Amino acid sequence: MEVILAVVQPKQNVFSQEYRPKLYNILLLDHKTASSGEKGKPTKYLPTFPLTSVQEEAGDEVLANLYQLTGGDHVGIKGERALQIQWSSDKYRESLTRFALFCVPVNKGDKLNRMFVEKSPDYPGFFSLDYVIDTLNNDTVAYPPPTRTFISQLESWLREKHSMPGAINILFSRRADYRVKLSVNNPAFLPSRFEHAHKTTGMVIDSTPDEIRHTAREALTRMLEIEKCEKVVLNPVFGSSFPCKPKVDRAEVNMYWGMGVPDYTWPSSHRNSSTGGSFDSLYPEKYHIHKLVNEGNIQAIRDTISFASHLVDEKHPKYGVPLHMAAYKGSVDAAKILLEAGCNPNALNELGQSPLHIAAKEGHWNVVQELTKRQETSLELLDKQNRTPLNLCEQDPRSPKHQKTANLIISAIKKTRQIQVFLMDGTSKMLNLSNGDHTTVQQLNLQLLRAFQLPPKPYAEYFTIWICSKSLELQLKLEHKPVEHINNWRKRIVSMLTGTTDTTKENPTLKWRRNAKVGVVSEQREVLHPLAIQILFYEAKHNYINALYPCKDQDVHTFASILILLEHGGKYDPGTAKHYLHKNISSLVPAPILKAKGQHLYSTIMKRYKEYCGGLQEEIKNYQNQYQQFLQGKFLEFCRKLTVYGSAFFTGNLQPNSKSSILCHIGVNDVGIHIINMKSKVMLYSFLWGLFTVIFCLFTDDALQFSVGFIYSHFLSVYR
Repeated sequence: MEVILAVVQPKQNVFSQEYRPKLYNILLLDHKTASSGEKGKPTKYLPTFPLTSVQEEAGDEVLANLYQLTGGDHVGIKGERALQIQWSSDKYRESLTRFALFCVPVNKGDKLNRMFVEKSPDYPGFFSLDYVIDTLNNDTVAYPPPTRTFISQLESWLREKHSMPGAINILFSRRADYRVKLSVNNPAFLPSRFEHAHKTTGMVIDSTPDEIRHTAREALTRMLEIEKCEKVVLNPVFGSSFPCKPKVDRAEVNMYWGMGVPDYTWPSSHRNSSTGGSFDSLYPEKYHIHKLVNEGNIQAIRDTISFASHLVDEKHPKYGVPLHMAAYKGSVDAAKILLEAGCNPNALNELGQSPLHIAAKEGHWNVVQELTKRQETSLELLDKQNRTPLNLCEQDPRSPKHQKTANLIISAIKKTRQIQVFLMDGTSKMLNLSNGDHTTVQQLNLQLLRAFQLPPKPYAEYFTIWICSKSLELQLKLEHKPVEHINNWRKRIVSMLTGTTDTTKENPTLKWRRNAKVGVVSEQREVLHPLAIQILFYEAKHNYINALYPCKDQDVHTFASILILLEHGGKYDPGTAKHYLHKNISSLVPAPILKAKGQHLYSTIMKRYKEYCGGLQEEIKNYQNQYQQFLQGKFLEFCRKLTVYGSAFFTGNLQPNSKSSILCHIGVNDVGIHIINMKSKVMLYSFLWGLFTVIFCLFTDDALQFSVGFIYSHFLSVYR
């Protein structure tokens, strides 16, 4: 495995700003004897070195290599920390899969030693990231393929960190070993005060009392917990004289990650993030039912609820309602009483977890069984770290009880009502209505992402649920409840938004499609997963064939050529292509264009097929079995150049005068509003959002009557 090293330096205060490349410098090398660049161009590249350490020590080796690379011997740059940037190797060619990308944040005051740079054969230097990106785009500097790829990865990663509250602060914070040296009274270093040298041997002897040793170990664990890691493993024998064992007691999720400045205090009651140490400190007297549940006093719970039923939903600011406590303690009797008294089974604690989350994590299958009996219990609620109860159960299979718990949840999910969601290629997925009629678009969207193994970031932003019928297609907001929209579709929504009086043929279906709010540039840069490209391709192909993408003749010839090549497994064969074109031209060219151009299309498409597809053969060979992804990407590359790409479409009437009207398709995307003649499929008008006031002027000056209010209301339904 080889490491690609991205050393990032902030130029100024970047913590409160939106991401921009000019905020950062990046370290590049310039080997004067390198032969990878084109003649006459300077060659720059990211540092690369082989990784020899085991995975746990990779960060130390990366920092050591940076120190030597930048001079070593007291002049080298040490870096704050080494962070591996995860990337999907299946997006790129085989030659890039051997690389691991590490980012090392350095202080803005870190400088390269000038004497070392002048003597170095690699000429290391910091360059502004915006300069690097500009020269990548205009090709004035030669960059090797790995550097090109990983600069793009780094930029996406930095943009993501800027969108996470507090992440940039943590990224560039001083190293832990530096910070703790400045601590005035840090219990983690109490043992050092008890160390002394043996009089005869000179060996250092630790005479720390056990109580202080344990306090110090807890403090050190806490400091590690609030460092930049998603999990901290708590091992009670760490640092003690006890022999190590192969399994740790438990793994705790770092509650501070991504949530800003942590609480550095160290109360003894904070040792367990689920319930805490001293009950009196966490559950004072006013949380009476919490205390009774904790004590297991079932009769007292019944008696209290009989005269104070409102207390069943009393919520502790940190630990939730009494049902959370029953779930943690595994008290099925207490859970039954609370549920029968009306306690909300979907109440959330500070971590966004329901009682089902807690019971699943602890493996209390009897409480899980009781909760899943209730129809109102949501089985796939997500906590603040986007985990379902089943995720929590499966990530911690400490005993057979966790397996039994998982089986109960899976069985309950299978019995859940389902709803059908279609994809643009005609296939569909049956999704669970995990919260009944109240299941939201966000919940269904995440189910689809899991089904296709697409990571929520960034794909939760790029795909979403639409509700569609013959005359109307609407993108739903994340909090919308699709079942409610389906029930109201014919009665209210279609007639209100289209003016259609006969709604009997307006059969609503749910479709998983591109988010109309996503810009083309963002999509092209970040949508790289083969399945994501495939989903976008089928939607773009559907709109192209149905003439919703007005385009030039040259574009039609290119689209048809790519579709032919896809049909024949990426193999270039003019004879077979010509035969296929004559038999299937209606599936390759939109009907209005076929009608207008007629027989002339056959020769022009074949000419373009030979010019364009013949030149793709070398690239297709490099993709081997992934030729579909490559060709679908090429199809999308041309689609993204079309003004109307990514639009949400609906129908309307354009009235040039009082005696005539024109049926139109209206497309709304991040560019503007586009009006297409429904019969000829010719673009009549295209108005950019920046010129929105001009729309009203045009409609007024030309005496054109159009439902601008309808456009505006539809735009809000998609974009707000």
